[in-house]
Amino acid sequence: MKISLYTALRNCIQQDYPYLEMLRHHLPLADEIVVNEGFSTDGTFESLKDFDPKRGFVRYFWKAVPV
Repeated sequence: MKISLYTALRNCIQQDYPYLEMLRHHLPLADEIVVNEGFSTDGTFESLKDFDPKRGFVRYFWKAVPV
């Protein structure tokens, strides 16, 4: 059985969110971590590229949905 973890991130540096610490905490718990990175403008994606070479990151443009 394979355990996957999913998270979505955007502009975590600007929001002062400890996303790298959160990902490091979950590394030993999951076989894979899927990160949906929403085209951050503050360098979040660039910092993820050097995080862990065994992890993959997906970038999607997040579009606001009218309610």
